[in-house]
Amino acid sequence: MEFNEYRKLRISAPVTETIQTKNICTMLFPRTPTTPSILYGVSSPEDTALIRLPDYVGQSEIVDLMSSTFSGNATVQEIILPKHLRILRENAFSGCTALRCIWIPKTVRDIPEDVFLHCDALEAVYYEGSKQMWEKLPIRRYRDCVSSKGMGAKFTEKRVPLAGNETLFRATVYFDCVWES
Repeated sequence: MEFNEYRKLRISAPVTETIQTKNICTMLFPRTPTTPSILYGVSSPEDTALIRLPDYVGQSEIVDLMSSTFSGNATVQEIILPKHLRILRENAFSGCTALRCIWIPKTVRDIPEDVFLHCDALEAVYYEGSKQMWEKLPIRRYRDCVSSKGMGAKFTEKRVPLAGNETLFRATVYFDCVWES
């Protein structure tokens, strides 16, 4: 589905309210209403097919999605990420076997390994940025490994493919998907 059609259907979707957050870098920043937050858990009713995350918790921007935040959620089909999100961590969506589409803001800095592990239903990625921005976005697809056959042997370097983001490469990516008009 093209993004404009998708947006019309989802623009009025309610924001998921049952989330858990933590203050980011509490040792570096004093706790204030505008200190950025880390999203570390999303709980939703069993039948929730769409999760639209809030952009703010109070006045705090949600900037970080912790490892395994959605891991194992077999019912979610669509996820709309916060517009200020910068950090996605490993396994954030792993095991979301019904996940069909996701909206990713252009503020995301990289996509580490295994973010989309076992998300085999993923069909569409709506990316806020341009095609050029997407192509520059570091998406972990390989792990560099060094091995040796024993003491005194030469080290061998090789690049090992990771299965965790392959579904992302099979999905259709739509560019310039600005959520707000």
